[in-house]
Amino acid sequence: MGIIIQMIMLGFGAIILIACKTPVKNIPNGVVFKSGMTACIAIFGIARMSDTYFSYAMPELKLLLPTW
Repeated sequence: MGIIIQMIMLGFGAIILIACKTPVKNIPNGVVFKSGMTACIAIFGIARMSDTYFSYAMPELKLLLPTW
């Protein structure tokens, strides 16, 4: 489901670029783009780090925590 949402957002972004006739060369120089890409990279890094940690620690957590 997440992939579908990302594809739809990418499609609408492309439609906005075409409809507004935005110069594509200016996009990477914008403050919003730089902030958004920094946030995106940070979110993916945190998600990967937490997935790696929990994949490693899950057997120990299952032993230590009581089953609900």
